[in-house]
Amino acid sequence: MLSAVDAEEVEALKRYLVLGAKPGSWHYHSGVLTDQSPEDICTNAVREKLLEYLPQEVPYNVSQIIEMWQEGENGQLDISLKLYVKKEGHMKMLIGQAGQVIARIAGEAGEDLANVFLCDVRLKITVKVKK
Repeated sequence: MLSAVDAEEVEALKRYLVLGAKPGSWHYHSGVLTDQSPEDICTNAVREKLLEYLPQEVPYNVSQIIEMWQEGENGQLDISLKLYVKKEGHMKMLIGQAGQVIARIAGEAGEDLANVFLCDVRLKITVKVKK
């Protein structure tokens, strides 16, 4: 057992990791930040917001499809994403009263993506029941 907060046994963990480390070549160039595609980064950002704002059962039953990924004339990124849910009730929870929940999810995920891609991101999310 260790605690980073109390710094208990952290040195033991460091020693364990250093002893287990083996020299070798890098799998990726030092300039590579991630092996995820931009589309995966986008869907993960939306999934994160779904988990944050919805009851536990809904996000696990949502599938995502990116319908449009386009760079605009002013350098902004326009993304259109469609979410599919299994039940009408889940769609209502996801959209929220007057579209407030889905708008908040799109807004916050768009801000996160703007920070990742270093450009303005316009994220549009639509929801449908998968039949």
